[in-house]
Amino acid sequence: MAKDVALVLLSGGARGLAHIGAIEELEARGYHITSIAGCSMGSLIGGVTNPIPLNRVVRHKGDILVGVDVSGQDYEAQSKLQQEIEEKRKRSSSLPLQILNKLIPDNLDFNYYTMLSRVSSLMIRQNSILMTQLMKPDVLVNIQMSRYGGFDYDKSEKLIAIGRKKTQQALDQY
Repeated sequence: MAKDVALVLLSGGARGLAHIGAIEELEARGYHITSIAGCSMGSLIGGVTNPIPLNRVVRHKGDILVGVDVSGQDYEAQSKLQQEIEEKRKRSSSLPLQILNKLIPDNLDFNYYTMLSRVSSLMIRQNSILMTQLMKPDVLVNIQMSRYGGFDYDKSEKLIAIGRKKTQQALDQY
């Protein structure tokens, strides 16, 4: 007999496409989604104040609470990858890149916008962690999205596949 699911989906821009894979996997396993709650991918205020609205979804007797969290960022891995790219750029023997290296200062991409973006992401992530601790979903699909940003809509197939795979793993553990 299929279980009913109260599903909660987190905001995350293009990364939210991973939710499609999660829904497909739940349905493929015969789960019946009775209600869905989520934050708009573009709603910064809603995402900061209640990034994973586990306390807002309508629950029915006997259903399981499934949360899909795509807010995780691996800044350490991103920083390491960025350093590797910068080192390759500096070692390049290409004349145009040598000229570019002299014109562009190091760490150019770290500015007020990136700092605000990272602080915002960290706040959303911390709020997500706290909400999952308070509401204790039956199944939590935690998808670290270190390679994808909020505007990577062109990578929809990969994001959906990641959502499906991570949901498979979480359901197998349930």
